[in-house]
Amino acid sequence: MARELIPLVGKVVAVGPDENAPDGTTYSYITIERQDGTARHFATVCAIYEVAGLVERDAAGTFVFLVGPDECRLCFVYRDTGARHADCEALHVYFDERAG
Repeated sequence: MARELIPLVGKVVAVGPDENAPDGTTYSYITIERQDGTARHFATVCAIYEVAGLVERDAAGTFVFLVGPDECRLCFVYRDTGARHADCEALHVYFDERAG
């Protein structure tokens, strides 16, 4: 199974406990409610610290998840407040796989 980028516009309605590691944060789960009222749930989500720092309950904006067979990464957040950050390394790996 190849990795898939999943972009969502909405708000964080649930975020599970997190655990810090040397290279980022791992959340037990993150649930995003889309603007149409439907929700998307992601279990065991990793994020670099800069991206993880933008995740909190009721945070609204654009969220991009990179989902693969072995992990789920939150690789981009652009909050409605204007705060934003991207995991450029994860995005480069995804696009390099598509180009090769």
